[in-house]
Amino acid sequence: MFTGSTPDKETRKAVIIGINDYDELPKLNGAERDAKEILEILADPDLGNFHIPENHRLIGKDKAKFLDIRQAVSDLFWQTGPCDFALFYFSGHGCVDGHGNAFIAPSDMKKDEPYIHGIGMNELREMMIKAPLIKVALLILDCCYSGASEEQAKGPLKNPYQIPDKLPAEGRYIIASSQQDQESTEICIPHSMEEDRHYHGIFSYYLLEALRTKCDPEDGTITLDKITKYVGDEMSKQKRQRPQLGIPTSSDNMGQICLAFSAKIFRERLADLLSKTKADIKIRDPQTLIEDIVEIKDVLDRRSDEPEVAELKRSIIACLEEYNNYVKEYMRNYWYTHSKAIKNFELKSQISRFAYDMSYDKIKCLNEKDRELIVNLCSLSMNIVTKNNNEDIEKIWNSFFSYLTNSFGTISSPTSKTVQPIIAQPVTIQQTTVKLTPSSSLSPHQNERPSSPVLATSLHMGDSLDKKSN
Repeated sequence: MFTGSTPDKETRKAVIIGINDYDELPKLNGAERDAKEILEILADPDLGNFHIPENHRLIGKDKAKFLDIRQAVSDLFWQTGPCDFALFYFSGHGCVDGHGNAFIAPSDMKKDEPYIHGIGMNELREMMIKAPLIKVALLILDCCYSGASEEQAKGPLKNPYQIPDKLPAEGRYIIASSQQDQESTEICIPHSMEEDRHYHGIFSYYLLEALRTKCDPEDGTITLDKITKYVGDEMSKQKRQRPQLGIPTSSDNMGQICLAFSAKIFRERLADLLSKTKADIKIRDPQTLIEDIVEIKDVLDRRSDEPEVAELKRSIIACLEEYNNYVKEYMRNYWYTHSKAIKNFELKSQISRFAYDMSYDKIKCLNEKDRELIVNLCSLSMNIVTKNNNEDIEKIWNSFFSYLTNSFGTISSPTSKTVQPIIAQPVTIQQTTVKLTPSSSLSPHQNERPSSPVLATSLHMGDSLDKKSN
């Protein structure tokens, strides 16, 4: 199965916060853009694969008030069940009170009462460290906080986070956007030549660059050590601020912590896979197509709003319909006679069900054995429908019968000799449809004639049902 990110079995949860507008603090320009673009990557099941419900997507003044943030922090670090990776991202203002206590600022925080209306940094850090059921926890803080108090406004700004170099817990990490004596600043810059210029926190800008295109490990896995190295190197060139990192005291396993999968490498691999599937559709081989469906089904469903993916999905569905038409024609003209050799009623019923429901939604959910049955049924039907020689048709059927025996065990009556299939002569159906009426005297066993009108092609040319029943 094609995927770019961590295994589905890994539980990854996140809270993403971005605030531009405050009740009493200065307006920011890029914090909400930071959060939206980080969310886009981390919530993508092929990239970050983090579970981020709506009440943990706190972007904008109305969604990021004090109670909203406190509830999200409680959900993530206090009330949470077992979790492999818990991530908290914040872009907005921070402040320090007159006693040196540091806070992140909700949109409704009052600058003169940060203890009442702010989220204490020490409290947040302690909750993260002590969360008992979380294997790895990460705080990412991009905070700008000028104007929080008169004392701060008069002198140099200080980073409020006071992050220790070593944290007293395994698997606990904090990344802040600047050192203790530096400001966190914003820049106005596009990510590419195709984009317009827009604001970002300078730290979040390089974090996004690392996640998208600039941090490209060979295997596509962007680990925490690669992120911090790239962001630190790029920000040192700006000479504005330098990120600060807090890591566990006992060990440093940042090289094993996957934050996301490289968006660039994912796109390259996705393009290759789409191209391969398009080529496979052209060769008209059922087995290859169904193998492709298994490989790409999650991408087709998750990214069906992307034009290229949507077009490929339509092509796959059209190809399946073509195969299904061959199967239906085989069932109409040959199945009645051939199926006499199969005494396993359940298997016969299963083949009949598959014959009339080979949709994409059906096939993508089948197990391996059922997919194999459909592949062989398609191959049988395509080969027989295009043959005019009875001997060739019989060989094709016998090959399919052998497959059924090998895959499903004894499928004919163990006490009687296997009935050799009687191969029906294919005929051209006239425009007039022949129908049986309830009063017809034709018996299902009379002269081995079928009772179903769809099997009328087994009659000799020129015969009619009326003539045979008289």
